[in-house]
Formats: sequence, structure tokens, C-alpha cells
Amino acid sequence: MVKEMYSLKAHKKEILSLQWHPWVERMFVSGGADGSIHHWVVGEEESQAEICGAHENAVWDLAWHPLGHLLVSCSNDQTTRFWTRNRPGDEMTDKYNANQLPEPERTEALMALAEAFRMN
Repeated sequence: MVKEMYSLKAHKKEILSLQWHPWVERMFVSGGADGSIHHWVVGEEESQAEICGAHENAVWDLAWHPLGHLLVSCSNDQTTRFWTRNRPGDEMTDKYNANQLPEPERTEALMALAEAFRMN
């Protein structure tokens, strides 16, 4: 008999891809039709990290580098993107991390990103 162990919800639309981490047995990533990527740890109810707007369209596939330090995603927006985790001391002000900052830093980072966008 098959029994449901967990039900994890975070994507705003259906999940189209899922990939287990090559070394961390309890970790996997999911990519959705909403263009986001979520990092999960089995046993935790919430997504451990989210890359909002990772793609402009549905995430079709995900794959880890065999050592687990890089994640690649491909999308219906005709892009392939490579992702690496932040290292201690890295700035979190890029467009993929800014929304996860505490409120004062989030506003400042988003304003700086908007200004940089206008300047280009």
C-alpha cells in the first residue's frame, strides 16, 4: 500500500520539474509554471529558499552538477540559467535575493536595482 508522507506547497502554479540533490539526501529543488525555483528539505513544511522570477516563463527542467554546487535550469522563455549558492559575506542585493532581505534592506536594494535598470 502506498501512503502519502508529505505534501509541500509553495508554487503559485503547477510544478513541472523536480530534481534531488546529488549528495544531500533530504534536499531537492522544484521548478514551476510560475517561473520560480524552490529549494526543499524533506521533513520541513516550508520551502527553504525561493528564487522568485528565476525565469519569465515555466521552468521545464532542473539539473545539478554532480558535485552539487551548481544548479542549471531551462525554461519556456528560451533561456538556460546557472545558479550557485551565496557564500558567507556575499551581498544579497541582486534581483533574485532582494525580496528575502529584512524590510529596511529590502527597500533599499529594490530601489538600487530599479535605478540601475533605468540607467541601462
